[in-house]
Amino acid sequence: MKILLPFLLLSLNLFAANESTVSVSFGPVQIGEERLKLDFKDFDIVIEINNPEVKINAAFVMDSLQWARSMQELLIPRARLRVQTQANSARIHLRQEGQSITFQNNENFGQTEIFVSLFEPTPLEIFFDGVKVGTIKIRTKQMLGKTSDQLHLIDYSCASFDVTITGLDDQYVSLGCNTTRVGKGGREYPILQISWLSPNLQLLDKSAPPYVTYLTAKENSTKFLVLDQNGVKKEITISAKIPQRLYLLKTALGLGPYTFAATQDDLSHSPKLSWSAMLYGNYYINDKNSIRFFDAIVKENSTFNNLGFYFAYEGADGFDHRLSFVPLLGLQLLTYKYNSDSVLINKAIFPQGFELVYRHAFGMRNYHLVYGMFLSTSSSVDYKNLWLRFGKRVFGELNYINWAEDGSKATMMGVSVGFPFMNFF
Repeated sequence: MKILLPFLLLSLNLFAANESTVSVSFGPVQIGEERLKLDFKDFDIVIEINNPEVKINAAFVMDSLQWARSMQELLIPRARLRVQTQANSARIHLRQEGQSITFQNNENFGQTEIFVSLFEPTPLEIFFDGVKVGTIKIRTKQMLGKTSDQLHLIDYSCASFDVTITGLDDQYVSLGCNTTRVGKGGREYPILQISWLSPNLQLLDKSAPPYVTYLTAKENSTKFLVLDQNGVKKEITISAKIPQRLYLLKTALGLGPYTFAATQDDLSHSPKLSWSAMLYGNYYINDKNSIRFFDAIVKENSTFNNLGFYFAYEGADGFDHRLSFVPLLGLQLLTYKYNSDSVLINKAIFPQGFELVYRHAFGMRNYHLVYGMFLSTSSSVDYKNLWLRFGKRVFGELNYINWAEDGSKATMMGVSVGFPFMNFF
């Protein structure tokens, strides 16, 4: 259990860092991964003032660009904007998203630094003596010579549904997804909520982004019109691949070559190459909790079968939802027979463990890298089960299992390939 303690502490630390808020300009936000390379040269700062007494200039603070994640699972770029007044700074204040901001004053000028969203067209308002006299707007220049991969950020939360957007080949856009399970147990299906925004586009009523689209398997695409900054209408299509049904119980099979060694008191079988078969199962309680089981069997002179049942819960996540810590709490049933003349041994043991899940590993959508381990909680039982898994629906797995108790010992180590089997409920 001492070995598990550092990972429990990691879980708590990641959980504490996982803050999020609606606004990307004020308060704590969850900082996300930089998925698009942006340059301040691609953005114009437009200052419009109708009072000659008010003189203001603004510029981006270098190296201040961040990607903040909103509650709609949108990644939105923000940067610090340094705003300076040449005089009368005590009579001037700014307003952003309903928040009023005053200036820090010195002898010759006033100054403040504010986070501004680069993808949202909401202007920064300027007030003089309590009266609105102007705005500061961030506008995106025309993106010529860039591909959609350089302009379109489709979040990993959309990866399972293969979300695409067309009609915006020359515009920056960010999309994020949330899934809701609906329907009765055993007949559930997903509704996909797609949130999106683009810095130079608005719906026809010019309402503020982000905008939301709901898709199901029956209606897996949508078309609508938007206005660009010049008032020109554009048609956008958003589509996704959505399953007709969400199954609660999913299973997979695994098969691969393993070395297998066995001991019974003074007798032993040296390591030999054999085939091992695995069965994996996952019953989804909700998005965070599940009941899992596995079964591994190997036979070469001796027979060893390892069956486990575990409650799994996602205790914490970090690094922009890419890394998860998943404790595994349950029991295992072992069956062991050294040879045809020996007694069949059945044991119940209680090793506990965890998984560390790195989603979309190495930038590969839906490819997950998983490290997991079970360790014995009893001093009378020596048990280790370590695995490293990589893939998506089809995956490869390195696995090592060692069990020793009361003069009996079994050790298996090898590689297997897993693939989907059957789904239920």
